[in-house]
Amino acid sequence: MSKSLRSLQEGFAEDVIFSPSADVVSNSYLPRGNFSGKDFIDVYRNNYVLSLTEALAASYSAVKRLVGEDFFFYIAKQFVQKTPLTSGYLTDFGDEFADFLETNEECKELSYLPCIARLERFYEKAYHSAEIPAYEIANLASLGIKDESDLYINFHPSVYLLESSFPVVSIWLMDDQSEVPDLNNNPQKAIIYRRQYKVQVELINQDEFDLLGALMENNCLNQAYALTNEKVDLQPFLAKYIERQVFVDFYI
Repeated sequence: MSKSLRSLQEGFAEDVIFSPSADVVSNSYLPRGNFSGKDFIDVYRNNYVLSLTEALAASYSAVKRLVGEDFFFYIAKQFVQKTPLTSGYLTDFGDEFADFLETNEECKELSYLPCIARLERFYEKAYHSAEIPAYEIANLASLGIKDESDLYINFHPSVYLLESSFPVVSIWLMDDQSEVPDLNNNPQKAIIYRRQYKVQVELINQDEFDLLGALMENNCLNQAYALTNEKVDLQPFLAKYIERQVFVDFYI
């Protein structure tokens, strides 16, 4: 009985991704001229690996710069072989790269590297996120409330928070002429968001980080404020993040 188109496609994808033995391939694909079935699959596999490693290099340029091109492509190839592409969009590939670096024994001494990868991933996701109209602060009055503490807040879809025990933003901003920042006892917290089509990466203090995090977990303002020990001046905080287009809607 002939195979269905779906089973042929699934078998082909598996052969390209998982590199089966020559015997398996030779029984599945017809040779042509001087090229065996395995030769053809090898061409597809090489192109598959190359396109995905190049996509990773574009997404994780700071990681590549920090470890060098040769080592980056070496570990990127390992990642590609362990993490098959599941979407037709290359921009969706690589979400697990930071976790992969965290567990990779060959990256063990570069313990800050996964944090850099997460920052770069958040940056790219922020860039490609949907656009939402800016919120007009005057609209708060239309809610008909006397106390802003009862409000829930919607964030712009580009917003991400990043916490690291390393100076992650300082490392990310380094170039060839930069001095290496002190990696010890130098933690940083950052907010990543897009404003007017430009991605912003800003360092923030612990209190703002905690309050933003509590709000992103869908706590209303007074609950989030209590959870973070009421350390932030709310009026400037709200005005700041409305102006930055981080907060895009309020509701009761």
